[in-house]
Amino acid sequence: MSDPIQTTRVLTEGGIAADHAVLPVQPMLVAPVTSAGAHNTLTSSIVPLACWRANDMRFEFESSFVLPGIAAEIGALKVLIERHTRSDDVRREKVRPGLSVFGHADPTGNDDFNKLLSGRRAQAIYGMLVRRTDLWEDLYSHPLGNDLWEPKAIHLMQATLAKPLKAHPGVGEREALFKEYMDFVCTVRSEDAVAVRDDKGQPIRVELKTADFLASGQDRLGKGDFQGCGEFNPILLPSEADSRTFSDPKNKAARDARNLPNRRVLVLLFRPGARIDPRAWPCPRVKEGVGACKKRFWSDGESRRSLRLPDKARRFEETEDTFACRFYHRLVGASPCERELKSFQVRLYDPFGRTLPEAPFSVSVGGRPFSAVSSASVEGILTLRDVQVPETCVVKWGFRPEKDEQPTLVFSRTLFLVGDDEPKAQAGRKKLSNLGYESDDEAANIAGFQLDFGHLTTPALQVTEELDARTTALLDRIYRQSVGDLRDTDINEPEAS
Repeated sequence: MSDPIQTTRVLTEGGIAADHAVLPVQPMLVAPVTSAGAHNTLTSSIVPLACWRANDMRFEFESSFVLPGIAAEIGALKVLIERHTRSDDVRREKVRPGLSVFGHADPTGNDDFNKLLSGRRAQAIYGMLVRRTDLWEDLYSHPLGNDLWEPKAIHLMQATLAKPLKAHPGVGEREALFKEYMDFVCTVRSEDAVAVRDDKGQPIRVELKTADFLASGQDRLGKGDFQGCGEFNPILLPSEADSRTFSDPKNKAARDARNLPNRRVLVLLFRPGARIDPRAWPCPRVKEGVGACKKRFWSDGESRRSLRLPDKARRFEETEDTFACRFYHRLVGASPCERELKSFQVRLYDPFGRTLPEAPFSVSVGGRPFSAVSSASVEGILTLRDVQVPETCVVKWGFRPEKDEQPTLVFSRTLFLVGDDEPKAQAGRKKLSNLGYESDDEAANIAGFQLDFGHLTTPALQVTEELDARTTALLDRIYRQSVGDLRDTDINEPEAS
């Protein structure tokens, strides 16, 4: 094999595509043979070399239906596969990596249901990539809970393809609709998506073959090619305090938002040419029960996936002990795709504190480009979706260009992306910096904030030059708010008790 590669990581709007760390080649001891025709057999282990992840936002809520915005992630997957395709210098052919799809649910509900739902999402992604419309027909014809494709998914596909809305299309109509929609969402068109173009600069339609997957489609029900892990491998386990709050049905939306990182679909890329016998693959088929999954648990697997800390979330990236399945854990223990990602909104202003609607902007995160030049909303807000924290980012922006003008980015600012569990003092310093209090004198920064905003509390804050409880509460409130004109300071609200 040839064609060495460099490691990379690409954050898309709704996911991530990344190389795994390159592992050293282990030496192999081979004994001499003593008779004619004898030979040694070497078996290499299955180790993923890259990963691709689609987040929950690319699906209808509690559904396996794939939304059209996933084109950005499909482009990143195409680039990742091509980067890991090797030239076989002997056979004079290209050898692609072996792929396998893993679906995941959040740690609410019951094991059996969540395994089925996560498997359905994995089946939807696999079926879409290889254009197996029969797998989508299976999802359509066998609803699960709220995972109903009729009529919402059917109407969304029809609307996306500019077709008349029609409920209950026939089998043949559905097959044609599924195929056309799969082609549509697997064609990269977006300006800010990962570029996938042919020699003429036209978008490329991404379509894989069953032979590109680990089990090469040998098992018609997908064993080895796609599977659901249910709620067995959470990235994030909320604290006991949060869990008590979420137990109130009124807080279901907050619970779902907190668990969002756990609802994901991963594609793992294994070495070029790697293929397996599905009969030896440990993961059960998507419609099989959880028994085979639990046979692969760590001895303390139940504790790993369920233990809550009193007032702090448990994160896999910090403790590496939240995955119950030892097989999956060994595959992805160091994977960049198995980390919590967060979303942030940033409002853009001119030097006089006025909002810049539809301002052009670009963003880099951690020194890496995050987006091409794009436009903020009409409220001047840009959204950074699915980024790792804590991290720094650089935002460059400018005025909305006139018709036919090229955008010019005349302003630049470095911001801190603050993690939920960062120490309060450290998080406070970062938030003050993001608000413009960024001198080397920490006490002066705090005093400046207290002078500027202290009148918004009752009683008014005194200048203490310390991040005390009241100052921190006000800082968090101001930090979360944005206004149309920074010169308007009438943003008072009752202070939280």
